[in-house]
Amino acid sequence: MPTEYSESMGPTELVASDGRTISVEANGTEPAEIRVKDGITDVVLPYPAAGYGGHQLALSKNERHLAVHFFSGQGDNWIELFDFQPLRHVKRVEVEQGVCSWPTFSDDGRLLAIACTVNASLEAESYGTNDGDVVDNAVTIPWTTLQIFDIELDSAFTSEVEVLIAKGEPIEREEDFYVGSYLGVSADGVEVHMAWGPSVTVPFPQADVVVDGPVPAGGVELG
Repeated sequence: MPTEYSESMGPTELVASDGRTISVEANGTEPAEIRVKDGITDVVLPYPAAGYGGHQLALSKNERHLAVHFFSGQGDNWIELFDFQPLRHVKRVEVEQGVCSWPTFSDDGRLLAIACTVNASLEAESYGTNDGDVVDNAVTIPWTTLQIFDIELDSAFTSEVEVLIAKGEPIEREEDFYVGSYLGVSADGVEVHMAWGPSVTVPFPQADVVVDGPVPAGGVELG
């Protein structure tokens, strides 16, 4: 598990193995800016046009890379990627809208993965011929988008975790189902923790996967 810290608003701190303290400070007034600091270097980023709702820090195990996941609070997400030896801003990475997991590095620090729930209520009406409150025919719908960034190759891959909604299930749940906070990134693929059942592994090379939707216990509808 990489070293991580998260806080919705305000300054945060993370301590690297050499004692450097990494912090992020957001200022929405003049000068409107975001500062990422490690006690030696102070990197200034422009204040986001989408607004600032909070951030998450992820430091790779080998401490070569730092990822700061910013979210607006209105569904916008992006990652600012840094080299960490020394601290240097590399690039901004656009991320899907929605509620996201932690950004997670592979053990060797080469891959960075993040998963964002794009259809938390498992709304199925837009994806089939459903005129009532329940699904007329089984339908596969989007749930979570998984994005994987290969830092060495400077390339990105996207996979969809889709959900099979059975006939008779509601076209929209009253309860929201978000992806779990943590991912598992290994040589086999990325393990995504589902909100209603066992985790699913999205294999390498990236492919879309389909999982069964939540099944009501004892016939009682979830939510």
